[in-house]
Amino acid sequence: MTKSEAARLIAALKAAYPRGPFPPESAALYAESILDLPVDVTGTAIRQVIRTADFMPTIAEVRRAVAELVCNLPSPETAWAEVERALRRYSPDDSSTWTYPNEYSHPLIGEALTAMGGLPRLETTSTFSTDRREYARLYEAMRTQAVRSEQIALGSGRRRQIAGEAAPTIDEDHRISD
Repeated sequence: MTKSEAARLIAALKAAYPRGPFPPESAALYAESILDLPVDVTGTAIRQVIRTADFMPTIAEVRRAVAELVCNLPSPETAWAEVERALRRYSPDDSSTWTYPNEYSHPLIGEALTAMGGLPRLETTSTFSTDRREYARLYEAMRTQAVRSEQIALGSGRRRQIAGEAAPTIDEDHRISD
């Protein structure tokens, strides 16, 4: 992302959350902190945050929203619906009805299912609602870890200050400069 693109995105955040001070130093820090992110995904993430957050998001919240979009992981409810569809087709005696982690819309759905014993366990359970809650907790923990890993990976791009370059600044008119 370019400096001017970062400045425009940060200006949009400031405009969406006009209450409270947002000094140029804060705007510069926000802009510097998103320079290593893809501009299109970051713009989408910022628009989503503006629609859903009551207060100005932190830099970490913006980066997490970008990571969520990049990961494109289904919600726990959607993941469970896929597990339920697989369970309805499942027969322990017919291997053509078995599903594997890579056969779901995202491998994480199957990985969470495998971690709790797979379809054979669910097929024989008498505590289906408890198993559903257990799956939701396990999948959400795995999903959170995947998003955090992506959030860190997004930050592994070239950092300006580490390279010894000056961080950008943003003036009151939201112009970014070196």
